[in-house]
Amino acid sequence: MEKGRGGSQKIPRPETWHLGAPAPWEGKERKAFTLEALESAISGYNSRTLTDETKEQRRSAVLIPIYCSAQDELHVILTRRSAMMKHHTHEV
Repeated sequence: MEKGRGGSQKIPRPETWHLGAPAPWEGKERKAFTLEALESAISGYNSRTLTDETKEQRRSAVLIPIYCSAQDELHVILTRRSAMMKHHTHEV
């Protein structure tokens, strides 16, 4: 069990693991993510309603809490599921 930022975490690793290739963004300039950039990215999005709902399906939603810093940069708030949850314990 690894202990670090966010508390104890159990991260399973396969026996045959290996390091992957560098991230595609490695070595690129880091640009601030601004409110204007977010608005531009989602401006063309059209919400839709599901019409094929059955009794087995449940409605669900995803909340993405975003705040703007004093430097006008956007930040996403991540949360982690409680250790007391029956499923997906400690998942972000």
